[in-house]
Amino acid sequence: MNRIEHQHQCAFTDWFKLQYPQYYPLYTSSLMGANLTIQQATIAKAKGCKKGWPDIQIMVRNRGYGGFFIELKSPKPYKSYITDEQNEAKNNLMRFGYYCEIAYGWIEAKEQWEWYIST
Repeated sequence: MNRIEHQHQCAFTDWFKLQYPQYYPLYTSSLMGANLTIQQATIAKAKGCKKGWPDIQIMVRNRGYGGFFIELKSPKPYKSYITDEQNEAKNNLMRFGYYCEIAYGWIEAKEQWEWYIST
């Protein structure tokens, strides 16, 4: 995860904690975008962490989905690319009934969550 994505993920997390404290216990994020040492990455992989797993996971059922997953990317004008592993994780989550999308910046992630939780 680059510095811009990190800032946007922190902004989304801060906003979420304030606006939806009742759901915060069901919120988690992936460390796989972090710059881990080789030893840390080896341990994480052995524990089941996977490349491409979405950055944000909120385990709240709504709209017929089993939970909410977002892969957060830097907004324009920054360049962000979706990896093959990210596409595969997104497709697998959707196939098994989870909401999973790409958000370019924390505002898009916020808008997607607000849509998801609105009914």
